[in-house]
Amino acid sequence: MRISPMCEFPLEEYRARITALTGRMRAAGLDGMMLSSRENTRYFCGLQSVIWPSKVSTPGILLVNADGKTALIGSASAVETARHTSVLDREDVFCYDRNNLPGTPSTYPDAVSDAFRRLGLSEGRIGAEFGESCYLHLQYHWYLELCRLLPGVQFVDAGEEIFHLRSVKSPAEVDLLREACRRNEESIKAALSSIVPGQTTERDVLRHFAGEAFHRHCENVRELSVRFSNRRVPLAACPAGDVLIEAIPHAPVFAGGGLLLHGYQAYWEHTAVLRAPTPRQQELFDCARRTAEYACKELRAGASLGGSLQKINAFAASTSAGAACQTRRAPCAGIGLDPAEPPYFRTACQAPLPLLEGNVLWLSPCFGTETDGLFSCCVTLVVTSSGAQLLSSFPESLIAVALP
Repeated sequence: MRISPMCEFPLEEYRARITALTGRMRAAGLDGMMLSSRENTRYFCGLQSVIWPSKVSTPGILLVNADGKTALIGSASAVETARHTSVLDREDVFCYDRNNLPGTPSTYPDAVSDAFRRLGLSEGRIGAEFGESCYLHLQYHWYLELCRLLPGVQFVDAGEEIFHLRSVKSPAEVDLLREACRRNEESIKAALSSIVPGQTTERDVLRHFAGEAFHRHCENVRELSVRFSNRRVPLAACPAGDVLIEAIPHAPVFAGGGLLLHGYQAYWEHTAVLRAPTPRQQELFDCARRTAEYACKELRAGASLGGSLQKINAFAASTSAGAACQTRRAPCAGIGLDPAEPPYFRTACQAPLPLLEGNVLWLSPCFGTETDGLFSCCVTLVVTSSGAQLLSSFPESLIAVALP
């Protein structure tokens, strides 16, 4: 490995990730690993490219054998970008070329199968991204051709092995996520505070958020969900529309989403209220905040995620607004290079998965009614042996937007 021009972590971080991966591979009886997704290639070797959203291109496939030897394969047109961004030695980055460059395979499957053989992986069990949380970023006919070229290889699901590693964040990752949370909260607060009732639309709030996030030197932004009024606020994951935020006293405006910092996702949600919250709206928010505070004490290393969330839900139901709790299955998931990654709440319900020190989760207790709106207290936290430590902050209050 080497420090590349766009290296994002110390080399020791990448070496530790590959070492941990090979340990998981050996324990699972895997001879090698094939990684093709944006998140996994960036995590294990630092590969970056702007063409990942393309449905017809795979910027890179990373192979790792049980001894920790690696190979990264991409197209001839992007091979220098791969060498510029990834931390692999230049001689470990290979390519294919459709224009029949001498000595270079002409198809992606040919180049990948050649790399398999270089790493001694022409036979054996190879882990691939077949799980619930990850998938192959590879055209299906390329995968079929790869299977034909490597008849001695058996591809098996390795999603659990990958996310067991990625779900436990290193101190460097925790510091990065903490900074991403700070910038994200500031950007969302600024966007909500910019609302001028009767003039601002939901999409204006989205645009203001993006401007604030880039002003704070983020890498990119995910689309912010902005929903105005009691009719739209309950529409989970609904995108912002050309909806005018009217000057209606006590009407809520919800915003939820996040920015990216070195590939790592931040997520936060908050609600603004026009003029000022009613006593009932304030009560709903206070109950959400108390529930989030309680959660920080319950979510500790060794505890069952499912059991902890049952206790958190029971606490929410015991608050003064318990009948208005909207999260009987509290929204909770890991966060990192993906906005939602293991450990998942639904998986925890199926098996008593223990929380691990270094797991980073976002949690968003929510209370609301049809007449008052929905009010949540979204926090991001890292699990420790003594409880959870906040990476984000507790919202002190709802944002009050002055009416003209």
